[in-house]
Amino acid sequence: MKFLKYTVMKMEEKSLKRLLFWSCRLFLGIIFLATGTGKALDLPGFIGVMKTYELGMPDWLLWMGGTAVTVSELILGTWILTGWRLRWAALLGVLINSVFLVLLTSALWRGLELQNCGCYGVFLARPLSWLTPLEDLFLIAVSFAVYYLSPEISINETKQKKETALPVS
Repeated sequence: MKFLKYTVMKMEEKSLKRLLFWSCRLFLGIIFLATGTGKALDLPGFIGVMKTYELGMPDWLLWMGGTAVTVSELILGTWILTGWRLRWAALLGVLINSVFLVLLTSALWRGLELQNCGCYGVFLARPLSWLTPLEDLFLIAVSFAVYYLSPEISINETKQKKETALPVS
């Protein structure tokens, strides 16, 4: 009877981990796709928001950075949702959100009062507040959760290994 109870508890624990993993993965992928799409739909508007951060960069560098951020978010969202080399994607999510965290916190420390933080482009304009960097901390935590809960080898890599494996004679 103890063995059965232990087995059921282990199955429930595994199911909860799987549910948490898939929830975090879908949430993170959708968030990156949504933020990238919001910026891509009005890239000049997003560059305008970037100017309000007073980063001291020339316009051409803001355009390069804004385009890179937008494309990176779209690629990362797609990458996370496909599941290919998921641990690398999760670590990149940590890196991107860490950079955003530093930039947002720096703007707040410098006393900038921005009407649009630019997090979702110009279509979901939200003022910059101390809650904004906390959202990035949350996304960093979700990225770490995806990293730690994902299997060592992703599902797609497992399929690829089976397809390319040499037959045993």
